[in-house]
Amino acid sequence: MEGGNPGVIEVWRIVGRKPEIEFSHNTENDHWEPSDAVWRDSVTIDFFKNTYSSPSDPPVHTTGHMKRTGTTWVLVDSLN
Repeated sequence: MEGGNPGVIEVWRIVGRKPEIEFSHNTENDHWEPSDAVWRDSVTIDFFKNTYSSPSDPPVHTTGHMKRTGTTWVLVDSLN
């Protein structure tokens, strides 16, 4: 996203015609950046975790997931 922070995952919702942040996670201390998010269903988001070994090497892509549980979003390691 232009002007945004590529190391931040955010989920927004519309409340009364105004955007409101529902979830935010900064991956700076996780040593990976998210990309290519796709909604799997209304409570699941899949994305790539991009890990860089050095600036000149291409990133290593692994699959990441977010799941809404109750009223909050959580990052999950794997989905069944």
